[in-house]
Amino acid sequence: MKKKINPSTGILEYRCNYQEAADHIFMTVGELKYRYADACTMHESSIPKRTYLRNKAGFWLSDLEHYKKNNTGLIKTYAKKVAEKTKSADVLKFAEKSKA
Repeated sequence: MKKKINPSTGILEYRCNYQEAADHIFMTVGELKYRYADACTMHESSIPKRTYLRNKAGFWLSDLEHYKKNNTGLIKTYAKKVAEKTKSADVLKFAEKSKA
């Protein structure tokens, strides 16, 4: 990370490359780069804000903090399959074993 002046805000901020940004938002570099590929089908809100400074892509730390605050922890969870209980279910009765 390097301190640079953010042209949109005029404030001295940290500028991150892909590796530093991926570490900061708990992703791999491959996951982060995939989100900017044409093949990515994710919603725009799940993609961190990337900016260009002197023709080099990078991330401002303030933008990553905003993304991390709003999107980290959104993990896809699947509902557990539970056998349905119906009133018409047959009850099985098993014979008890006799003690010999």
